[in-house]
Amino acid sequence: MKLKKINDNFKKSVNIKQDNNHIIINGSVSDHTYKIKDLCFTNEESKISFSVPNQKNKGDFYYDINIKKEFNEVVQKEGVFRLDIIVQIYKKNITKNRIKKIKSKKSFLNETEDFLEYYIRLGRFEETVTDKLNPTIINGNSFTLYKTIKGNLSLAVNKSINQKFTTNIESIISKKNTIKFSGKLLTKTYKIKTIELIVSGREYNRQVSFPVSIKHLNSETKKQYGLNVYEYKTDILLKEMFKNVKKDSDIYEVFLKVYSFNKKEPTLVKVGKPNQKVKDKARMVHTTIGDKVFTANIYYTYKMASLCFQVEDFKKENYKYLKRLMRWSFLLRPFYKKKDIWIIGEHKYRAQDTGLHFFKHVRTKHPKKNAYYIISEDSPHTQNVNPYGNVLYYKSKDHIKATLFANKIVASHDPHFFYPLRTEKFKRKLHAKIIFIQHGVLGVKNLTALYSKDAGRIEADLMIVSSDKERDITLRDFGYKKDQVAVTGLSRFDSLFKNDIPTKRQLLIIPTWREWLLQKHVFLESEYLKRYLNLIYDQRLHQLSEKYNFEVVLCLHPNMQHFTEVFNNAPCRVVSQEEVSVQDLLKESIMMITDYSSVAFDFSFLEKPIIYYQFDRKRFLGKAGSHLNLDEDLPGDIVFETTQIFNLIDYYARNNFKMKKENKQKASKFIKYKDQYSSERIYNQVNELKIESSFLRGIKQFKKIIKLIYNKFIRN
Repeated sequence: MKLKKINDNFKKSVNIKQDNNHIIINGSVSDHTYKIKDLCFTNEESKISFSVPNQKNKGDFYYDINIKKEFNEVVQKEGVFRLDIIVQIYKKNITKNRIKKIKSKKSFLNETEDFLEYYIRLGRFEETVTDKLNPTIINGNSFTLYKTIKGNLSLAVNKSINQKFTTNIESIISKKNTIKFSGKLLTKTYKIKTIELIVSGREYNRQVSFPVSIKHLNSETKKQYGLNVYEYKTDILLKEMFKNVKKDSDIYEVFLKVYSFNKKEPTLVKVGKPNQKVKDKARMVHTTIGDKVFTANIYYTYKMASLCFQVEDFKKENYKYLKRLMRWSFLLRPFYKKKDIWIIGEHKYRAQDTGLHFFKHVRTKHPKKNAYYIISEDSPHTQNVNPYGNVLYYKSKDHIKATLFANKIVASHDPHFFYPLRTEKFKRKLHAKIIFIQHGVLGVKNLTALYSKDAGRIEADLMIVSSDKERDITLRDFGYKKDQVAVTGLSRFDSLFKNDIPTKRQLLIIPTWREWLLQKHVFLESEYLKRYLNLIYDQRLHQLSEKYNFEVVLCLHPNMQHFTEVFNNAPCRVVSQEEVSVQDLLKESIMMITDYSSVAFDFSFLEKPIIYYQFDRKRFLGKAGSHLNLDEDLPGDIVFETTQIFNLIDYYARNNFKMKKENKQKASKFIKYKDQYSSERIYNQVNELKIESSFLRGIKQFKKIIKLIYNKFIRN
């Protein structure tokens, strides 16, 4: 929450006030051998500048700016003026090195025989006090004096100020059915009028609000160069949150909704950035309402460290059964070990990817194996698994028992997605081997923070990959040992390589998601949406479609299901990954446009042309980057503008949609087996994985605790 301090305390204090037509700025510097002269307003884009004289002497300054008078002739449509002070110093009072340094900088202004003059930015004073910063409207033009995110002063003319508010969490207490937490909120130039807490569900967009108490931290604000710092405190009452709710299974994000002075719209700020002590206190709370128990497990997102709650509702008797079985699992486990129970799953609502394909294989080829699929009873995907039997409904007693006593847990995603509870306490009760069968070929985006051994999230005992290249990435970047990675191919490849669906003249547009687009208002204003709307509405695309006789299909990512109405009138066929078989779309399409999606690898294995539209590559990959050299490794053409897309569509259509030879060679490096035996290879690997004795498991747990203690208290 702190800005980097300046190296000296030359800038002593400043008081700033804007009211009606006047801006008053007064203060002082610590060294009065310096003379403070004019205050300069400069718009760097239009090159407009003017100055206001200092009404005081030496190291003190006082500026009275009459906005109407000074800006009468320089008003433009919109722009920002930076504020600088001219400082004068006699050469005899500073060293030759200091003179040389001043003259070498861009801020140097003038030199005479006796003195130097240069600019310093107005801002970042040791003590900054702002009385009022009320925007002024004169002749239809707005003037807003504000503090930049670095603590300097600027004047916005006819321009809105968008500054990101930030939070931290300094304390969190979860007790009985209440979660109490507090921290700091940095609102930059804005002062708070009112504030409330919003707890918002990702899946169903259910929102609950709670009151928040705030306190303006005057001394800390002064030290932060006048950027406003508040302390906030709030309580989340589970009884209140779940009253009149019959069922709930969702991830809830936590926001502060801030109404600021001089800001028309409220600002939603994600609550997050806990210190390590707060992170260590994360635990689950629950409340009983009627015949239901609602649990809220506290956790933090891996990248942004934002506060979230994993909420589940249980039948009261099932929750009691869960707690009782957890308590006595160590005594009951030996009776189930020989049953060799396997549980298989994707997300609790899904059965359409590698989990489903592997389960189908086990049930048809190895029907005597005690393998069970986990899915919510109300999921539309139950129709995909029910024909094969051994389906356990999420949070049922059978699901709870099978998870606690399983020998193998086979997951396409994070296995926590289909655990009845996602708490550390529950995970410690499990003795199963974790097999991560993945849901796509690795490489495009760096996933070390999710999948590495040190990340502590999936903690797989066996990881399934599709090629020697992917195995090398896993060994190099994720910290797995050679015997923990198996090159088998993904289970869905068995179906991918079946020649059972004829190819259509169909162009498939299938972008992946962006993790920063969770809120609807953010999505609607995003470059992502604008780019894809521009693409599907562009007349050049439809002219090519008519000329070469192909249909355009836009397939929406599952995270876009709340925004599908945006595409209601789209001039192409629009489908959702939740409603169709993505693999069928791949097999029947003749060409693909994507961005970073791993399904492009599947498409390349069918030797069909791919266009990678990567207009936001830098932001998508982030600081971690990629496991690959995208420009050299991806099996397709990489573009950044729509014109390039249309040129390539035209090229491929004229060449009967044949994949380029060099892209076929690139694709071959990402797959070892082009056959229909991947699921059987995976089955053999899972079956041969040995279960440790309780003694060996205890030693492993002890080593893990020692490593945690070392990382927390010694290494750091």
